Amino acid sequence: MQIGRRITRAMICWLCRPGAFVWFGLVAWAAVAPPVLNTNQTAPQNANRRSAWVSDDEIAHLPPELRTAMATDPFTFFRRVNRVWNERVCTAFAGEQQPRVRLHGDAHVEQYAFTRDAYGLDDFDDSAEGPAVIDLVRFIGSLRLAAMQRRWQSQVERPIDAFLDGYRRALGDPGYTPPEPSVIHRLRLKREPTAAAFLAAVEARMEPTPAPVRLAARDALERLATRYPDWPRGYFTLKKIGALQMGVGSYTASKFLMRVEGPSPAADDDVILEAKEVSDLNGVDCITTPVLYEAVRVIIGAQQIGRLHHSVLSVFGGLAAEQPKRREWWLRSWDRTYREVHIADLRSVEELSELARDAGAQLGSAGIAGGRSAEAAAVRRRALETAIRLQPRVRQMAADLTSEMLKAWRQ
Repeated sequence: MQIGRRITRAMICWLCRPGAFVWFGLVAWAAVAPPVLNTNQTAPQNANRRSAWVSDDEIAHLPPELRTAMATDPFTFFRRVNRVWNERVCTAFAGEQQPRVRLHGDAHVEQYAFTRDAYGLDDFDDSAEGPAVIDLVRFIGSLRLAAMQRRWQSQVERPIDAFLDGYRRALGDPGYTPPEPSVIHRLRLKREPTAAAFLAAVEARMEPTPAPVRLAARDALERLATRYPDWPRGYFTLKKIGALQMGVGSYTASKFLMRVEGPSPAADDDVILEAKEVSDLNGVDCITTPVLYEAVRVIIGAQQIGRLHHSVLSVFGGLAAEQPKRREWWLRSWDRTYREVHIADLRSVEELSELARDAGAQLGSAGIAGGRSAEAAAVRRRALETAIRLQPRVRQMAADLTSEMLKAWRQ
């Protein structure tokens, strides 16, 4: 009950902020879009299943290129089965008393990204509240798979040690910041796309959308503009909108890209906004999501844990009550300098260890709200004691789950 009250207060406070906009214009899309398989929900009991991890029905609804990627790359398979993975972790640690923290929810190596000005874990689709073991086991599993992909298995304990060390240090001192990973410095040396090239590449991703969607989006953007009275007039004028199909774990979630006017009528400073259907986390026993305005959990996660800045970041809060069979939406801006780090970008186990240490520090420093307040410090102490006590089980669970998942992938 106390957790629920805290979440409600957080939602009310956030929704009262000047930059918070209840984004509601995509109801029309839900009415006209083709049905999409909700892969975040538990598969029916009578589904034809290849394993406990994935069903034939789910695989059949994926596009051929993603099916091929899942069949040939275990890391792609890993990214598709986050819900099942987290259910396993919940069950394994069900008897443990653990402080609840803000979770990333799907922390793994390829969620690490950077822009010109920042770097760290991004993509908070599955952010919620729960025990830290959810993020710890998930990220360690990804380290094992990354090491396997790069043939660094014999050295995999180094990045795992670095990740847990960064996490523990940041729990003890939320101001702890490891050095910038060398892979970030190296990748930033590459030429950034020009504004024109970026916008052209984004438009190439846009798929045709029905007229009702464009009208609803235009109306919603006009309302959004009232929340930013100091921004240039016409900033949110819609120039183009298209459906988006990308991602791995979130591929089947409905998404839209919108090109808006931006700070001036000049074409090269147009802004790209992404509207995304919120994922369904209901049913994962140890994870807590808000009873109302579920999409707010994504915003809180991005604001509390995230380091990468989004000039526009907002949610829609009314559709769940009016249309109970449809999901809510959230909205964010895209940065043209944004890039995710891929496993193939890493040149050595040392680079993987540097990235892992920083990801651990990000989760440890930001997962507990309140900064250096006495209440937050007490939670941090309990979280640190729990992390130390459970560390052997966390490591073993990550190893066991990785092996079990690989067995399912080979089928």
